[in-house]
This record gives sequence, structure tokens and C-alpha cells, in this order.
Amino acid sequence: MSIYEKHHWLKSAPVKTYTDVKQYYERARFPDKGKPLRAWARVHKRDKRAYGVDCWSGEFCRFMPSRPNIAPDGKCVFTATVEEIWRSSQTLTSSLNRALPFHILRVGKGRYRVAHVDKILKELGDDAYNEDGWASWYHPDVWVRKNAPEYFQGITFDLHSGECLNARPDDELIVIPENRLVWLRALRKFKAGIKVRAKMNVFEGISDTIEKERSGKVTHISMPDWSTKHYSKLLHTSIRDAKFSPELLKGIAESNANYYWNWERPTPAAVVDTVKKICDARSVELRRDFGVFEKKGGRA
Repeated sequence: MSIYEKHHWLKSAPVKTYTDVKQYYERARFPDKGKPLRAWARVHKRDKRAYGVDCWSGEFCRFMPSRPNIAPDGKCVFTATVEEIWRSSQTLTSSLNRALPFHILRVGKGRYRVAHVDKILKELGDDAYNEDGWASWYHPDVWVRKNAPEYFQGITFDLHSGECLNARPDDELIVIPENRLVWLRALRKFKAGIKVRAKMNVFEGISDTIEKERSGKVTHISMPDWSTKHYSKLLHTSIRDAKFSPELLKGIAESNANYYWNWERPTPAAVVDTVKKICDARSVELRRDFGVFEKKGGRA
């Protein structure tokens, strides 16, 4: 037995293949409600053959069946958006491998890398363990940070080999100075416009409307997902044109929450802070949309 086939803390998931997930779900007491995988994860059957794994904010990934000569143990498609990953990042970065055979690591604001645990341990070899034979906590994170593909909605892994089937090349973010100035001026003007509206208590009226809509309902606030195509475009055009549509302002007000279940009425200071967090999390994509980066590699 090679050293990377010994027990390692990464290899603690109760399900590792499509067959594992299928058999695990079939033991559910109440199939319609799914079967708990961990305190934060639950398996549901999506159609005749696919099985989804849900986390706090919705479906996280989906296990798909095998195809002849392709992914004999099935494949796993990650269906969560980047923002949904961010909302559950504390749980996922610390506990994902305890439910599924993957390890995810935060590498920047709103940016994550993910890899199959078998791939990590195979590449590390002897480095997966320290000199005393104990599983290393340090080296897996270093390998993932430098070598694993960056997470995006739809990233897919072969559950047999652990290889990513559609990895994107890393970005070469080479800045174009003049375009960067255009971006910074637009962002500064946009944030100033938000600050003025916050001081004029525009968001108080919006918050009244939100609270009226929630009145008598036992449900969490509908927070916008700024990583989706619709909201990403709305944010970009709003900054570019210094426009403040009702949809944008309501989305900002609804985003005043640490998690999707504890929304609070935003104060003027909270509005400014919320906008900063949204723009920081989407910074790379926004700058890409503004043409800040040269198109020499990756998706810039």
C-alpha cells in the first residue's frame, strides 16, 4: 500500500461515487424530504437518475450517473453560484470533505479553488504526511491554493479519476492603466451616489416596503445573488452609467445581512458598507467588464 492510500483526514466522506450516493439515498426514511448527509447537507433525488446535495442556501452539487468509458464512477457537477459558496463558505471550507470527496479553499475575496481529495493526495504523495506519519494539515491547502482549478458554477469532476473535466485556465490579470482610471472614477461616482441616497433616507422607504412584503410570513428575505448573470449585469451597468434604478436600490437593501436568514433594516452607514462588500466581492468580474485587464490569457 502506497503512503497516500493510508487514512488521511481528507478521506472521511461517507459517499464517494454516484453508486454510493444512490445507495445512501435509498435508505432515506422519508424520501420526499431527502436524507441528511451531515448537519448542513442533505441528499435529494432530482430526476430518474441524478441526485443533488443541498447545503444551507440550496443545491450545492449534483451527482450524475456513469457513461460508457467516461467517468465509470459517475461525475459531480457543482451547481451553486459563487455567491452561494460565499454565503456558506465557513461550513464548506472546514467541513466539505466530511460529506463529499472534495476540498474547497478560499484564495481571495469571492474566489475559491476546489479539488477531489484523491487527486490532492495522489499529487502530494509522501508530502500528504509529516515525518511522524501523521496526516498533514498544511500541504493539502498549499497544493490546492497553487494547483486546483478555480471554482465556478458548473465545474465538473470525474468521480473515478478525481480529474476536473472542464477546468478554466487561470486569469492573467494584466492591468491597462487608462482603463483602470475609468473604472476607479466610475466606482467612486457610484459609491458617492449611494452615499447621498443613504443620507436622504431613501433606503428607509425601501425597507418599509420589504418589511410590508414579509409581514406575517415565516420565510427568509430574498437576497439577490450578485454573481448571477442578471444581477452582475445590473451592477456593472449601474456603475458604468451612474444609474440607480429601483431594482438596484432594493437589491442593496435586501443584501444587508450576514446570512440570508437575518436581514435587518439598513442604516445609512450599513448601506455604504453593504455596497462596499458587494463591489469588493465582484471586483475582478467588474474590472473585467470595464476592460481593465489585457486579454492575454484566462478569461480577461
